[in-house]
Amino acid sequence: MEKKRGRPRKVSPADRETLIGQFQEACLPVFLVDRKLEVLYANRYAQESFRSMGLPDGLLAVLPADSVEECIRRTGEGESFRMDLPLVRATRISLAFSPIRERDGEITGALVMGTFTEDRELTGLEIAAAGGAAALSRALRQPLYEIFGTLSTIGRRMLANGDLADEDKEYTKYIETINEAAYQILRNNDNLTAYLGACSDYHPEKEVVNFWARMAELLDACAIALHNNVTPFSFRLPESDVRVRCRFREIEEALMNLISNAYGSARSQNQVTVIGRDTPEGVVVEVTDHGRGIPPEEQERVFSPFYSRGEKGESFAGMGLGMTVARQKICGNGGTLVMNSVPGEGTTVAFTLPVCDEPLTPRLAMESGSAPYLQSRYSSVYVGLCGQVTLPPQY
Repeated sequence: MEKKRGRPRKVSPADRETLIGQFQEACLPVFLVDRKLEVLYANRYAQESFRSMGLPDGLLAVLPADSVEECIRRTGEGESFRMDLPLVRATRISLAFSPIRERDGEITGALVMGTFTEDRELTGLEIAAAGGAAALSRALRQPLYEIFGTLSTIGRRMLANGDLADEDKEYTKYIETINEAAYQILRNNDNLTAYLGACSDYHPEKEVVNFWARMAELLDACAIALHNNVTPFSFRLPESDVRVRCRFREIEEALMNLISNAYGSARSQNQVTVIGRDTPEGVVVEVTDHGRGIPPEEQERVFSPFYSRGEKGESFAGMGLGMTVARQKICGNGGTLVMNSVPGEGTTVAFTLPVCDEPLTPRLAMESGSAPYLQSRYSSVYVGLCGQVTLPPQY
C-alpha cells in the first residue's frame, strides 16, 4: 500500500446520485463503499466483469487479510490511497480510494476506482478466482481455531477424573487424527495466504537480526519437535555474528516449507540436514535430503504454484504451494533460492540473503530462545512441519 504515485483526489461534497450518474457507464470498475468497506453501488462495468466484487462484502473478500483493518481506518480518517490487489497469475488491479464527504464534512465512505497495472484486462473469472481464494483463506482460520478449542475441551473433560478410562483411550486416537487434519488445513491456509500476499505491494517492515543466532533458535526447536520422526534431522551453523535485514517470520515460513518437502521425499535410510555458510556475498542456507530425488524435467516446475507430484508420479499429491511460497519469501527479502536434485540420491535446496552492518532491531526477552516455538500451539514449527513433528495434544 502506498500514499504517493498520483494520489486520488478527494470527493467533496458527496452527491451520491450525481456520482452514480457520472460513473454508471465508465469503462473501468467503480464502486461506492461505506466506512466499513461494504459495497453500496457498483457500476455497469463492475457488475458485468467483476460480479463477485459487486456483492456487499465483495471488496473485503479480495483485499489482503492483513490490510483490511488499515483500509477501514484510512477510509474513516478521510485519507486518499491506493491498494494493489494480489490476483491469480501475478496480475494486479490497483484500487484508488477517494473519501466521500457529506455537505456537513462527515466522512461516509469512499469512491473506489479500479485500474489495471498490466496491458491486458483481467477476466471476471480471474478476479472471482482470486477473490474466492482470499476469502477462503480468511474464512478457514476462525473455524479451525474453534475446532482446536473444542478438541481441547473434550480432552480436558476426559481427563477430569484423573487417568483416562479404558473406554476413553480409544477416543484419544480420534482426537489426535482430527487435530492432525486441522493442522494440515491450517498449513495449507497459511501457504495460500502467503502466496496471495506475496503479489501485493504491502509488506511488514523488515528488522535487522543476528541471523545465525535466530536460525539456531528456530532449528533447535525443529530438532526437538522432530525427535520422534524416524528420519534423522540435524543442522550445522556458523557461530559468526552476521546481521541480515529481513522479515524473519517470512524466512521461518520459507525454511519450514523446505524442511517439510525434504521429509516428504523420505525413503529408507533418509536423513534431512540444514547447513549454514558465510560467504563474501552473504549467508547461504542449504536444506539437503537423501530421498528419491526429482527428475530433471520436473525440477523447475516444482516452483510453479499448485504443481504437485506424489511418490509414484500422481498429480496433486499436495497443495503444491510450498516451494512457490519459499521462493517468493526469500526473493521478497532480497535473496535467491535454487535447487539441485539427482534422482535416486536426493535433493539440495539452497537460499542466500545479503548481510548488512546496521544496528540490531531491539527484541523482547520473552521472544528469545527456542521455547516460544515450542510453547505456542500455532508456531511456525508446529504448523509448517505438521506432517512430521509430534504435535501439541489438545488436552
